[in-house]
Amino acid sequence: PLDEFLERITWHIEAINLAVADIPGLIEGAHEGHGLGDQFLRHVERCSVLVHLVDLSANEDPGADAVVIARELSLYSQLLAGKPRIIVGSKIDSLVPGNSEKLREYAETNGYAYHEISAVVGDGVRELVRMLNRFVRENMDRDAIHEDAAASPIPS
Repeated sequence: PLDEFLERITWHIEAINLAVADIPGLIEGAHEGHGLGDQFLRHVERCSVLVHLVDLSANEDPGADAVVIARELSLYSQLLAGKPRIIVGSKIDSLVPGNSEKLREYAETNGYAYHEISAVVGDGVRELVRMLNRFVRENMDRDAIHEDAAASPIPS
């Protein structure tokens, strides 16, 4: 059933395959089972990098949307809370004045990478894919180191 909500796209970039899942909006209380709840968050745990799209044209506090997502991820699992994250301001072609700066500040304050796109006109999309490629490569290297360490016997 949850697979109906996941749209998978495979990108082949610089000899690396990226599986990208477009996952529907996370609602407040998801960690307690609201909305798609635990089913949804279990699938998100499989992602190596989280890209959070925040609509810059919707309201005057885009950081508030990002805070809800961050809170739900951390309440569900520290594994999710600790995953590398890219905050992406979307709809820059119709943004509310000042929203870009507010969301960038949120991302920088929380140690997240930040990028902006307009899917309508294509601005920033190619650069976002390159950024995602870099993040996935870096995370694969880090995961390989952690897996090697976990597989090594602990000396007595």
